[in-house]
Amino acid sequence: MPFTLQALRIVILVFVMLVPGLARGGAINLAVLPWNVFSQKEMDFLREALVDMLSSRLGTDSKVKIQRFDLIDEVLRTDGGRITDRIARETGEKLKVDYVLYGSITFMGDFVSIDAKLLSTGNGTIEAFYASGKGIDSVVDLADTIASDILEFLAEGAQ
Repeated sequence: MPFTLQALRIVILVFVMLVPGLARGGAINLAVLPWNVFSQKEMDFLREALVDMLSSRLGTDSKVKIQRFDLIDEVLRTDGGRITDRIARETGEKLKVDYVLYGSITFMGDFVSIDAKLLSTGNGTIEAFYASGKGIDSVVDLADTIASDILEFLAEGAQ
């Protein structure tokens, strides 16, 4: 009988180690940082608008917990400057989140590109995501695409 109990413990331990997220209760803690905006026109409103759009879309998944914006603001010290990989990593470590999402939106004429980075605070790796479209009207659809791609990546057991 002790052998069976020991074997069961080993199976449970291996299962927990192989299934990311199970050990942390299934929830993935994510901080969405303000976005860098590159445009000839004044479009700074998109810096925060992308945070709201992506947070709401990613937060619809019950396994993704979005960090509160006021807590992010307390530790994020950029003075309105660009978010770099270093700043994202340091912010994620201070917030004790699993992932940090940040990136840029670029307007070149009628062309729009959203380039997202999902940084794992656990191992420091960065996954890149992008979507492109035409005109400001495409931004909402592009945010939907990015959010969907990130949720798919996280569901596949990213860590």
